[in-house]
Amino acid sequence: MKKRRILISVIIVAVLAAVTSLALYKFLDTNKNKSPGIITATEAEIMDIYLDMLIEHKKFADTIFTDTSNIMEGTGYFGKGGGQKIRTHNNYTLYYAFLYTQLHGTKYMPEEDQENTEYAIKDKEAFLEEVKQKALAGIRYGIYTHNSVKKMQTIEAMATDSGKWWGPNHWQSSLYANGVLFAASLMWDHLDEPLKADVETVAAAEGDRAIRTNPRSYAPGNTGAEENAWDTNGPSLAYCMFPKHKNAEKWREAAIKFAMNTLSRELDRNDSAVIDGKPASKWITTSNLFSDYSLENHQILHPKYIASPLISFGDSVVAFAYHGKPIPEAFKYNVQKVSDNVLKKLVYPTGEWIYPNGCDWTMILPGKLEAFALMSCLLGDEEALMLEARAAKLAYERQKLTEDGRFVHIADIGTEREAVNVKRVVYSYLLHKHVGFKGDGSTATWESFIDNHKGTTTFLDGFVITNNSISRFAALSWKNKLIGLVTPSSDKYSDNKYITHPNLPNIVGSMSIVGTSADKAYITHKNYTVGEKFANGLYAGFSSIGKLSENGGAVSRYIAMTALPSNAVIVMDSTVAERNLQIAAGYVVPISFQTDIVSGQKKTIITEKDKDSFTAGPGVNKEYEGSYVLVDNHTSVILDKKMRITFGDYTLSSGLGGSTLKFYIEPGQFQKGQSINKTSAVIFSNVEESELKKLKSDVEYLNMPEGWQGIFVKDTDGKKYYVVNNFYGQKGAFEYTGETYAPIFMDDMTVAGKTATVSLNDGMASYVGELSKYISTDGKSVQIRNSSSPDRFYIKNNGSDAVKVEIMFIHNGKDVKGSLSLKAGESYLVQCDGKVKTEKIDNFPEVPAKVQNVKAEAVNKEVRISWNKSSNVEKYIITRVDVLGIEKELATLEAGANEYVDKSIEEGKSYRYKVVAVGKFEGFLSEDAFSNSVSVGEYRDNTGRVNVAYSKSAKFQHGIQAAYPEYLAVDDDNATFTVNNNKVPTASSPEWFEIDLAGMYKIDEIWILPRGRYGPRDVEIFYSEDGVNFVSIEKRTLPNVQNAAQNRFEFDSVNATKIKIKITSSYSSKNVQIAEVKVYKSE
Repeated sequence: MKKRRILISVIIVAVLAAVTSLALYKFLDTNKNKSPGIITATEAEIMDIYLDMLIEHKKFADTIFTDTSNIMEGTGYFGKGGGQKIRTHNNYTLYYAFLYTQLHGTKYMPEEDQENTEYAIKDKEAFLEEVKQKALAGIRYGIYTHNSVKKMQTIEAMATDSGKWWGPNHWQSSLYANGVLFAASLMWDHLDEPLKADVETVAAAEGDRAIRTNPRSYAPGNTGAEENAWDTNGPSLAYCMFPKHKNAEKWREAAIKFAMNTLSRELDRNDSAVIDGKPASKWITTSNLFSDYSLENHQILHPKYIASPLISFGDSVVAFAYHGKPIPEAFKYNVQKVSDNVLKKLVYPTGEWIYPNGCDWTMILPGKLEAFALMSCLLGDEEALMLEARAAKLAYERQKLTEDGRFVHIADIGTEREAVNVKRVVYSYLLHKHVGFKGDGSTATWESFIDNHKGTTTFLDGFVITNNSISRFAALSWKNKLIGLVTPSSDKYSDNKYITHPNLPNIVGSMSIVGTSADKAYITHKNYTVGEKFANGLYAGFSSIGKLSENGGAVSRYIAMTALPSNAVIVMDSTVAERNLQIAAGYVVPISFQTDIVSGQKKTIITEKDKDSFTAGPGVNKEYEGSYVLVDNHTSVILDKKMRITFGDYTLSSGLGGSTLKFYIEPGQFQKGQSINKTSAVIFSNVEESELKKLKSDVEYLNMPEGWQGIFVKDTDGKKYYVVNNFYGQKGAFEYTGETYAPIFMDDMTVAGKTATVSLNDGMASYVGELSKYISTDGKSVQIRNSSSPDRFYIKNNGSDAVKVEIMFIHNGKDVKGSLSLKAGESYLVQCDGKVKTEKIDNFPEVPAKVQNVKAEAVNKEVRISWNKSSNVEKYIITRVDVLGIEKELATLEAGANEYVDKSIEEGKSYRYKVVAVGKFEGFLSEDAFSNSVSVGEYRDNTGRVNVAYSKSAKFQHGIQAAYPEYLAVDDDNATFTVNNNKVPTASSPEWFEIDLAGMYKIDEIWILPRGRYGPRDVEIFYSEDGVNFVSIEKRTLPNVQNAAQNRFEFDSVNATKIKIKITSSYSSKNVQIAEVKVYKSE
């Protein structure tokens, strides 16, 4: 591909939506002489794409410029409709300055290439003069309307604070100033002296703001990382543009301060590594990332906001590099770790982000390019360069589907969204030009990328578990978004833009119950790792099981999702009526697909009876029946029974249209305690019809006792697995008879003949393993203890007579057979390494007994956990459980231990602890043993008083809306809130809100703060000493605003372990919404 072949003119002659850039496809095509997935893009070729995108965008950009010379000579602004904001204006000012400086002169437009260009110049000088004058007009307007200059008032809606001007009183001022200041720097030689002085005034104002402003820290559900990152922009540009200013060094230090506090964790406050002249611990005053380097924003695990700090860092890094200043090391702090531990776990082969929690604004945008550019240029990351090339190609293809060069087809905030992305494409180019990737190009392939990042990642703080394989991505989210995702992730169709729509129903079904509104509330869940541990430290698969309450507590839904190591994802869904009810409609295991002009509307659906090709979209609804379905040879679902299947319900969300595949359950009347639905589904990715039919024939559904579901399934790697889930089943036994042998599965079983009797334990749990071991006996019974290894198990003859046993392993895809004769009382270890080997052993491995007398005691600012020592134990696993039931493994201790001290607690929070014994053989685990609840220290809020309700267990009697859980009313954040389950309280049917204080406290004041105009109205508060009997404190009518005197209940001190609020009316006509409940300790 030639260097730079694109020429431009006032009139750009091109058929933008139809022309395919041959050069673009050339460098992204797979090279037949190389392994699949190789991207042959060089850095120069990626930069060419960016210039192509920016040139084509000019058609749109020219439509949003308004000349304001009638107000002040030589000025003009960029903005249109909902995007008429100073951010839009300043970003487009930068864009025009970029076009002029990058395309000016033969250096950028070699004459010898003119005949090869796709765009013709009719008047080169006129074109350059046009973009120059628009850039200068934009600079003047942006600078003159800043509140440090005030030579001109902004047009309506452009101001950010005073109503007339914009500037550093606004929380996004540094972000806004970035565009116009760097534009001024690019055009510096074309500015007159008075304008240069005004630019310095604006830069100094933005730099000084950073000096006096402290970095933000994480608030529940919302990180401060994004704001801190863009707050590096103002001081970086101020320092780089005006290094002789008296405050220049302070500006540089402020930029470093904000950079170091962007990707900061609590653990980093103790980091002794020297960064830019000081230990990291001296810079860091905040915590914005969780310990695993992930973060939450807008209450969800949000890839866009994880990448956003890197994007703003890119802007600041360009400022330093362009002006020839050393780039501070602070801009690298934790970037590689965020990239490797989070972002690279959440990306498709196309370079698009994966959204396991959904996305709350326009989903597919080119803005991510700058994050990849920063990673590839600043860190020299070859994988990032590969992803950048793929994302750039796709972004350009999408852009060409618009007629006017816009980047976004359906923008959530109008022109402002275009402005955000045009700046990010500009900076992506500049990162490569002024920092650059050190090398000829990336040798990374999608296969090598997945090999490095395959396996299971658990984002504990985000309540999300994910799994990557070469075939697909799978995830399940339990927190604010109750959704799962299964998305094909093969490199072979990376150009197809085939992505699951995460904002529409996925995996978790829904029910319509007569007389009850639909909703979901999280109750509990457990995560398990599955399979081998890879070299990267991640396990091959996962299984996650949990319980939801739906429709105001009318239904309990139990759901389990298992991602096997290779391809298959098994979803089991079981619903039980909690009262007498009538189901009007309901569906399970939904999967939603992007079906719009960007992602592709052509669909082919295959079932047993149908092969239907059609164009999906608004108003298109299809219906089928069958026990399997295949969509586009990409996604297939195998069911345990024939069901009514629909595809449709087109919905536009986050700028993308989507249609949903649903499997319907039978409507009808159900009694309390009756099973409404029990469905097991196997989802495969990237299998065609012939392979799907073979895989379906290998699926076997187990007929298990009530509350249990089980399946045998063969994955695409040829290995067979068992997946068994106990949702609410009791302890007992389950019999399974094989054709020739009894399979060995679960942990503990007996076998007689070809029949296995499997021991079942009570308690919600998921059991997953490889089916590779089989035995049969001469009719007598033997005891089997399974092993986590697919090539090993233990066998014991508990009878009085000898037993003959036939053995078969499936080893490396082959049947390996052997035999064994056990005398009475004998035990053997049976193994396979290509041959069956038996070894007599003295001690048959036993499951350790449940640990006894687990206690937790608060001592100073620590918690001491103690327990009685157990026999036949190799080690103990200590786990902390918070009020939401979320577990965090703390330590593994040797067998002789009987206590552990937890020093990593948060003051004022309530915890309990789980101790599990690990057996000496094979790591068999005892039953869970839990301690009492304990809280450490006292949490003082901004009143200076101890709020004993902070982070304690809270609940509405009638449940909650899943997106607004109860803990949001005890998080000391008045901006967050909990919402009950669409229960409107009355005097005869009240709602109750209860807080367990996890201990006895003397209290004398309670605050009840509503959410806006939707809070409780008539209330009565109660306290209890024993947790059973409650005493009234006071009745009152609350106001419908926060922080009024009537929100505060003051009373004589009482001893309390629990607080209850009886709500008999609400200001909302639909529910009750509580922002915060505070319970103050007497002092």
